[in-house]
Amino acid sequence: MIEPIAHHLVLRLAGNRVIARTDGDLRAAAGAVLAQGRKRGLLAFRFADTHLHAVVTGTRAEAGAFARYVAAALHFRLALGAPFDRAHYEPIVTQQHLHRAFFYVLRQRAHHTLATDAHHDGSSIQDLLGLRLVDRELPNRVRQWLPRLRRAELTAVLELEADSSGVEPAWDLLSESAAAAVALRSVDGRSAPCVTARRAAVHVARGKVSTSMLGACLGISMRRVQLHRTEPSDPSLIAAIRRQLQHRSAVSRQLSATADGLTADAA
Repeated sequence: MIEPIAHHLVLRLAGNRVIARTDGDLRAAAGAVLAQGRKRGLLAFRFADTHLHAVVTGTRAEAGAFARYVAAALHFRLALGAPFDRAHYEPIVTQQHLHRAFFYVLRQRAHHTLATDAHHDGSSIQDLLGLRLVDRELPNRVRQWLPRLRRAELTAVLELEADSSGVEPAWDLLSESAAAAVALRSVDGRSAPCVTARRAAVHVARGKVSTSMLGACLGISMRRVQLHRTEPSDPSLIAAIRRQLQHRSAVSRQLSATADGLTADAA
């Protein structure tokens, strides 16, 4: 008998309820999955409104432990109001199956034609492309198990019509970008993660946005902005927030163009 190399599992709330209704909740939910998957072989995950898909390496017992810990963590972070049904597990025994399952999970938004989560906050694709820094070992872990994976395959999951690197940043999205880079609902607050993310966001906007505008974008005083400019910040986090800002600006522009097109068609 061939031992599975991984499992594809699905977690669903009783009553088929939506798990996370806002982008902020999706970020919090993603943080919970990443925290539990760091030491439990997580390779990929994606929330698809009423359920969570994940691929984890290891035995059935190890996959079951991951599912239990994730369910508990999601209940802790979100007001779910219902228990999870028994998780569904599919063993993965070939490398080809692992590759297919990996992308099936990441492409759940397109698979279900969901109108929500256009930014992919509820997906590990953000971690694999350097937009989020919660489990920094996830990209290396994926490369170990899927050595033939190509970056172009990953960027295609984002469903962008063009490369986002040349898009003019929409600075009003800076606060949301900072929160997304560290899987927080928002950066409003005095906790260390909030302060760290805001400080990095100030560095992202250095020389590009006025002090007053930056303070308004991040919800902090101009004095605090000036203070953060003098403080060191993690270069990796600065880069992640910059990527988030470019990505979210590109998504916003694409959604606006789509809405304009629908309006024109209706007319």
